Amino acid sequence: MDEVDSVLIDDARTPLIISGPTAQADNQQFDELKPKVERLVSAQKKLVTQILADSKKLISDNKNEDGGLLLLRAFKGLPKNSALIKFLSEEGNKSLLLKTENFYMQNNNKDMHKVTDELFFVIDEKIIRLNLQKKVLT
Repeated sequence: MDEVDSVLIDDARTPLIISGPTAQADNQQFDELKPKVERLVSAQKKLVTQILADSKKLISDNKNEDGGLLLLRAFKGLPKNSALIKFLSEEGNKSLLLKTENFYMQNNNKDMHKVTDELFFVIDEKIIRLNLQKKVLT
C-alpha cells in the first residue's frame, strides 16, 4: 500500500486501470473526439512555445513584471514543457514565477484570469494533486 500511495500521491501519476472490454459506443466517441483533442493540444503547445520565447526576451531585457506574467502563463499552459523546465532551472527564474503567481493569486485568484484567458486550457497541477489525494483517501 505504501508503494501505491507513493505513486498516486507523491509522484502524482495516474494509475493504470485494468478493466474488461468496453462497449463499442465508447470507442466511437473516443475516435470522434481524439483528432479534436490532438489539434487543441497542438495549438496549446504552439502558443506556449511563443509565450515562453516572449517571456525570455522580456526577462533578458529586465522587464521582469511583464516577463513574469508570460512565464506564469506558459507554466499554466504546459507545466511539463521541457524548454520551460530548463528555463526555470536557471537562477532567478523559478523565484520570478513564484512571485508572479503569488501576486495573481491574491484576493482568492481574482486576477488569475489575466494570466489564463489567452490559453486554450489550463493545467493546474496543485488541483490535480489534491483530487488524486481525495480519491485515494475515500
